[in-house]
Amino acid sequence: MNDPHESEMRSRWSRPEYLSFAHAIRNALQEGLDWREMTRNFQPLGNEKDLGGIALRGADLRGADLRDAYLSYADLRDVNLDGANLSQAMMTHADLRGASLKEVDLSKAKAGLTDFTGCDLRRAKLDAAFLARARFTGANLRGASLHQANLAAADLTSADLTEADCQKATLVSTVMEGAVLTGTLFEGARRGSLGGQS
Repeated sequence: MNDPHESEMRSRWSRPEYLSFAHAIRNALQEGLDWREMTRNFQPLGNEKDLGGIALRGADLRGADLRDAYLSYADLRDVNLDGANLSQAMMTHADLRGASLKEVDLSKAKAGLTDFTGCDLRRAKLDAAFLARARFTGANLRGASLHQANLAAADLTSADLTEADCQKATLVSTVMEGAVLTGTLFEGARRGSLGGQS
């Protein structure tokens, strides 16, 4: 069933009044300019953090400052976000399939139901991030820090977690079939199932 909120968030960027603005935002992010000043002054949005549903597929956003940004339902497939700062960003339902996120800062991000399938998250910082029901199928999380992250019911099928730090993480009903766990740290992690069975 289609989510009407998702449809609204994504379709608004194809409206005439949004088209040139979306292009300008993409350029600002790629050039390291102040995108918040732009969104603050764009009347239809009315919120400087609001990039919900924006299509940035394939953009080069290395090192971008997206702290505390609202990116729910955004199309970020194949984006290069290496070294970017997405700490405390709201990313629920965002699509990041195939994105490069090496050394990205996603600490305290709210990314439940987000799709990280096939992403390169080597040495990424996801400490205290909310990642419940997120998909990390085939993702590379080698050396990533997921300290105190909430991965309840997340899908880590075939993910590479070599030497990742999952200490004190919530791994209740987390799917890890075929995941590489060589040297992964799980001290203090909470496991079991949502039904209360371990």
